[in-house]
Amino acid sequence: MPKGHDLKQGLLASLRGTVIGFFPGLIPGMIPALTSFMSYDIEKRISKYPERFGTGVIEGVGGPEAANNASAMAGFIP
Repeated sequence: MPKGHDLKQGLLASLRGTVIGFFPGLIPGMIPALTSFMSYDIEKRISKYPERFGTGVIEGVGGPEAANNASAMAGFIP
């Protein structure tokens, strides 16, 4: 369970991931895995320390997971 500093850092990444995942998820046939990769790429590009990605940094985990969940749930709308 993330606490304190990790929760604060992961919150913005999760919000971005939700937005990134929701709108493409409205397109029929859009798989949630694609939005996860999109979110991970965006988080890595805007990060101040992209070299730490791939080691479990919270932004690289929280953002894509939020995008995956948002895309899956948005798929129910159409």
